[in-house]
Amino acid sequence: MKTIWLVVPCYNEEEVLPETSKQLKNVMSSMIENGKISPESKIAFVNDGSKDNTWNIISTLCTGDGIFAGINLSRNKGHQNALLAGLMTAKKYADAVISLDADLQDDVNAIEKMVDNFIAGDDIVYGVRSSRKTDTFFKRFTAEGFYKFMAAMGVEIVFNHADYRLMSRRALDALRVPVVVLGQDMEGYSSVFNDDYRSMLQLCRKVRPNSVHPAYIGVTQEDVSAGQERRRGFLDACAELGLDVPADAMGTSPFSLDGGYECAESLMSRHPELDTFVCATDVIAFGALTCAREYGRRVPEDVQVTGVGDSDLTRVVTPSLTSIHHHYQTSGREAAKLLIEAMTSKDVVPREIRMSYGIMMRNSTR
Repeated sequence: MKTIWLVVPCYNEEEVLPETSKQLKNVMSSMIENGKISPESKIAFVNDGSKDNTWNIISTLCTGDGIFAGINLSRNKGHQNALLAGLMTAKKYADAVISLDADLQDDVNAIEKMVDNFIAGDDIVYGVRSSRKTDTFFKRFTAEGFYKFMAAMGVEIVFNHADYRLMSRRALDALRVPVVVLGQDMEGYSSVFNDDYRSMLQLCRKVRPNSVHPAYIGVTQEDVSAGQERRRGFLDACAELGLDVPADAMGTSPFSLDGGYECAESLMSRHPELDTFVCATDVIAFGALTCAREYGRRVPEDVQVTGVGDSDLTRVVTPSLTSIHHHYQTSGREAAKLLIEAMTSKDVVPREIRMSYGIMMRNSTR
């Protein structure tokens, strides 16, 4: 059976998502139950930096039902970029991907017909509107005018077709969209990323001689680099040095100062003996440092605090913060070089660039 993903870009769609998710699930579940598509098939919503409750709704859907998946862009990138991000992500897992709008202006009953065409051998299946009677006069006039204008300009375009289409993995691979991933190591793509695991391992080794009861404040495990790799470096360093860190001495914080403060407060209430806060980011470390001092813990005499990022504030806070220096500007330049190469060369082999790092020992550690 073939694995099919639906990709749905979303921007401020809180009003329509409950109904949209319900209808799409009914269509996909029916095809799964009938053995037409694989149970691994999914409905992926791409949050394009929405300002409303869209991402919370997507997160709830994903938690409650495995048929849903969520992709959260860092900010609003625009509809077509959100669509492209969804397509490029989905093609790694799906045999074919169907894209459609979140407001379901297109007929969802055509999804199964698209899948039938794909199974019969078609790599691309277009969803074309047979009528625009339900559109307002303005929308109908401008839409039809657009297609006629593009045709007059000599552009090959399918009349009354927008984003509703099925594309096989072979068709998506043929797009040759130049992609360079910055900050994450993603298999199959050129990428420039920090050595999050080894840098955290090395930092913990340096701090260890003065630490007996360390705690860790990390971030979501959905973030492979900052979430998984930094946490793994911390745990491996502790195991290497014979330290057994209780599970409840490790917390997860948002990428914020308040989150770091609240997480440190919770950890200290459970483990008053804590003598080191190893934090996944500088901002979280600033929150932990503030919390420790407000609770009467001297830094670094009673508790050490470390961060990651070596931001400008690490040198001006009191005490100055021990941190991992990552070469962000150099990473950006290297990524730009790879992107230009991908845009100008026909045959480009994906390359991975792991950046070096520095351990900046300052006054927040002993």
